[in-house]
Amino acid sequence: MKKLILILLLLLVFPLSCLAKPVIKCDRQTFDPITLTYYLEGNVSVDTGKRLITANKAKVELYSLEVYAEGEITLTQDNIVFTGDAVHVTGSDKTAVVTGNVNFAENGVNIKADRGSFNWGTKDALFEGKVRIKAEDVHFTENTSELLKSGKDENGGITTERIIYNVRSKKFHD
Repeated sequence: MKKLILILLLLLVFPLSCLAKPVIKCDRQTFDPITLTYYLEGNVSVDTGKRLITANKAKVELYSLEVYAEGEITLTQDNIVFTGDAVHVTGSDKTAVVTGNVNFAENGVNIKADRGSFNWGTKDALFEGKVRIKAEDVHFTENTSELLKSGKDENGGITTERIIYNVRSKKFHD
């Protein structure tokens, strides 16, 4: 009977040990072993190896591969830098949704918006709400060139309500 219990415990624990554990730094943390969730506060840094999230506080769910962070968040991946008030990263969907005072910067393209999301599978960054774009004309496709015709403001920016930017092609599309 003891061997059966031991085998069952090993079967339950083994798949969890295969999950990639992020490198977590913060001032204070607690861990719930039942839900495999970290609760982090103060100078939070969550490094998954491919992306880095910094924030004032966060919740990291290891089993579902989700991170919820808020308070002066920064999401960095390669040359991409997203900042905002909060972020929800879902590893299984390969998405990050940033809300509140969103700023996006990548190789000379700067975007401010109410809400932004990034899918690292498609490499598309979607921006919604009041969106302000500052980018060279070469980043606009035929489909998005109407924005250029509407004219840039005195600071060289373009305003719209929704736009998609692909970081692979370095182009805006709809």
